[in-house]
Amino acid sequence: MADVEAMPTFGAELKDGFKSANAWVGHGITWLEDIQQFYRDRAVIEKDYSAKLAGLAKKYFEKKNKKSSQLSVGDTPSMTPGSLESASITTWATQLTTLESRAAEHDAYATKLIQQVADPLKYFGGRFEEMRKRHSDYADGLTAERDASYDHLRKIKNKYDTTCQELEAKRKKSETSYDKAKTQNAYQQQVIEMNNAKNTYIITINVTNKQKELYYHEYVPEVMDSIQDLNEFRVLKLNAIWTSASTLEESLMKQSAQMMQTLTQQITRNQPHLDSMMYMRHNLGGFQEPANNAFEASPVWHDDHLMIVDEPAKVFLRNVLSKSKSQVGELRREVDRKRRDVEAVKALKQKVRNGTEKKKDEVEVITHLFALQQDLHSVNRRRMTAEVEMSTITAVVGDVTQGAKNHNFKSQTFKIPTNCDLCGERIWGLSAKGFDCRDCGYTCHSKSLRPRPMLANRRHSSADPTR
Repeated sequence: MADVEAMPTFGAELKDGFKSANAWVGHGITWLEDIQQFYRDRAVIEKDYSAKLAGLAKKYFEKKNKKSSQLSVGDTPSMTPGSLESASITTWATQLTTLESRAAEHDAYATKLIQQVADPLKYFGGRFEEMRKRHSDYADGLTAERDASYDHLRKIKNKYDTTCQELEAKRKKSETSYDKAKTQNAYQQQVIEMNNAKNTYIITINVTNKQKELYYHEYVPEVMDSIQDLNEFRVLKLNAIWTSASTLEESLMKQSAQMMQTLTQQITRNQPHLDSMMYMRHNLGGFQEPANNAFEASPVWHDDHLMIVDEPAKVFLRNVLSKSKSQVGELRREVDRKRRDVEAVKALKQKVRNGTEKKKDEVEVITHLFALQQDLHSVNRRRMTAEVEMSTITAVVGDVTQGAKNHNFKSQTFKIPTNCDLCGERIWGLSAKGFDCRDCGYTCHSKSLRPRPMLANRRHSSADPTR
């Protein structure tokens, strides 16, 4: 057989056409029910010999003709196949033609058809459908992840717009208020809030764009290739069962041995990738990848796409960078571990398919492989997010975590009036709960901490007089 790995794949050629491909693979799996029922019907008809065999062949020729286009090129091909049929359909037609030439069968042959052909078709049909549904659910999950990323970006954009609106309101208020010091302080605090929201928005844009890129160039192609492999695995099993059926018929029907040998040769030429090749040729269509997300200025706060890099912003960025740096190393190692696990199971799957490992069930191996790939995907998304956050920040301000020391915050109840070192306001409330640093005494209240947890947990610096 030719090297299937060297052939074009769904992921490379069809891009994000999973929905159509999934339906096409589903038709192939459903088709196994027709073939299974064919052999069960035939087992009954075999008792009546040649007269009913001819009628059965005609019946299933009609079924094949009705579904030929659907099974060969799918429901909505971009190019009609004309009179062409897929390799599997052609192989099936050869079997029906051979059946028309048969004249007699007996009970033992009918029993063997049920045991060695129909029952295995029913078994594998159920297993293939289970795997197809897992692919479909996974593809739906990828789409949901992509849409969630876009929704998250919109929420971050809305939050940025809100902070800009609040900043404009406080700016106007500072110009008209009699208490200039207080309103000016509120205005400056809002500037910091807006800058942090903007930086978060820009970081989220980059993360979303990277997720989008991976979705269209890695995640979806990977599941497309996997469902192609599932379909070709189905064809391999179908070929094996067809070969078994033809071998039974050959041994029982000595007079038609030559016809059955021809049929067997036709089946062996039905390589799994041939159906896929025909489907791809007739379903190639235009693919337009969505454009990258770009920074959009707030309609009430005219701004550019550059990140804010003043000292308050650096505090925020330093905390984001510190968190990402602390995660990325372990995430990379975990990705490497999980990728090695995936490659090991892929090698095992190939051994099972090649017949060098006969103690394993290939369906169970594929199920395990799919679970490992899902775990790898999940960890790899987290690694990518951390790396994009790191590269986005360091490209603008460098590694601002070097030489810094974190505050060591603890929850605290202040029994005497105390001002927040972050915003200058009184730490208020019946219980006066806030936070202070065990090392330097820096204080802030929960109201300031919650809207900007990274800012509140800012780092010590050599210029901090309370260090």
